[in-house]
Amino acid sequence: MGFWETTKKVLLVSAIAVAATYYFKPEYFRKGVRYFEAAKNKIEEKLEDGSKQNYPLAGTYSCSLDSQTEILRSFGVQVSNRVSIKERNGKYTLITQSGAKFPIELDSETRFTYNFNTATSVRNGSGHLDKNGNLILKMSGSGGGLGATKYTCMRVGAKKKDETIRAVFIRPCEGQLYESFGFRKGPPGFPTNPAGDKVVPGLPGFRRATLVGGGSLKSVCEDLKESGVTDVFLPFKVDHEGKGCGNYGELLYDSKNYPERVSPSFKQAIDNGFDPIGNLMTTCKSTYGQKPKKEIRFHAWFPVFRDPYAAEIQPQVAMRNRDIFTPIGDFFSSLTGGGKPEEVIQLREFAEPLNPQVVEYQLKILAEILGNRKRYPLVGINLDYIRYSDSPEGYEVIVNADAVTDFVRQVRERFPKVTLSADVKAGEGPRQGVGQNGILIYLDMIMPMEYTYFAGFEGDDEVKKRASMLKEQHPNKKLIPILRGWVCRGKLESCSLFEEADDTIKSLKSSVAVVREIDANGWGLFTYESFLSEKKLKNS
Repeated sequence: MGFWETTKKVLLVSAIAVAATYYFKPEYFRKGVRYFEAAKNKIEEKLEDGSKQNYPLAGTYSCSLDSQTEILRSFGVQVSNRVSIKERNGKYTLITQSGAKFPIELDSETRFTYNFNTATSVRNGSGHLDKNGNLILKMSGSGGGLGATKYTCMRVGAKKKDETIRAVFIRPCEGQLYESFGFRKGPPGFPTNPAGDKVVPGLPGFRRATLVGGGSLKSVCEDLKESGVTDVFLPFKVDHEGKGCGNYGELLYDSKNYPERVSPSFKQAIDNGFDPIGNLMTTCKSTYGQKPKKEIRFHAWFPVFRDPYAAEIQPQVAMRNRDIFTPIGDFFSSLTGGGKPEEVIQLREFAEPLNPQVVEYQLKILAEILGNRKRYPLVGINLDYIRYSDSPEGYEVIVNADAVTDFVRQVRERFPKVTLSADVKAGEGPRQGVGQNGILIYLDMIMPMEYTYFAGFEGDDEVKKRASMLKEQHPNKKLIPILRGWVCRGKLESCSLFEEADDTIKSLKSSVAVVREIDANGWGLFTYESFLSEKKLKNS
């Protein structure tokens, strides 16, 4: 070893020794200990924080009092073992059992500070909820030589906030939620207004009424509130032809960008002062705001790629399935004059997600819907038909799963503050077949369509199996299985059984029980208007 190398090592060791001696002087050592204790306390407070445990701050608490209680009393503070926190108009007050009130300032949902002033002392306090929802109070200040004190106050009587999502899908269309919008145009067989387009109260045979929920929008909203419904999904584009809403791709709101594509019955109603979606939202907001107050959240139910207007830009395509018997079948078909089947067919109802113009068209509609929050106070987007078409018989749809995933990613990036959900096939294989598996990571809520005994789906065992798998694969996402709310009437309706209305109620209750068993975040009913209004799932 050379002289220079040896000298460098000696200097390095000496420097370390000097630094260690300096650092480990008692006063610096104590400072280090205090620093690390402070950091540890901060970490412990975060771990204790009840804000992630869904406990409300307002409530009543029973406190354990220490030996300093008598000192507090000597200051004129009437100490009891019970305190409460009350909330009014977003402001909180700490109240002792004797009735003394101390306004508190929120630092977060469950952390606060307050002033505890008496004739002989000025004290500052702080508090927070621990992970079990109990109140931790800390007091410090001047007067009487009293140091900092800490009390643990056990929560009394209050339970964890119920965060269960009870959702319903509603089609606010003529012949669905509404009997009629009250104008000349409408589905055959529904009442019309012969006096003109304006509503004439008391006109014989004319009613703008709801077919379900009690006959009026207010009674529908009261029914939803009493039934504990938290989230309502309303379509802003037609999801199903033959349901009184219009044709696939037609819009169900007052679109300024595409007024020619608004469903005729909706356009006429809106032009004459009645917005079927907006009026429902306004009425329910008002109803839910009345005592006892409850929260209602509205989501834009948005069928994406089943859209003939977008398919005019570029439709999805399917290739003919071929095997060793295909040439033989083609030969006999030519002999009988049947003609050879097409090798490639276009699916005119489904738009191609890979096309940038298709994507931009859908995003433009979504931006218009969300841009009118005053009229439509939405908190979420629900993507329906966010997939490729199921394959027609004898063909296989060409699927580009990355295109579907990229669309959802763009929705997430353009609208980062909304709750994003999607209606997806319940099984992993079926999801993969239509290009849905990659979208789940961008969602806030995963909503598998768990329609028992419909379209090959079996009973609650299958609900449990598939929903449990989704919850295990995506533990940080909210899982809201969508449950069948219509009566199955055999093979003509693609059902594997025939049931009466009471059977549907029993089946639905059974599915709800399974969803609760797997600890899902809630469930959705598809659809409200198809479900018998007098058979509500109160307190399910």
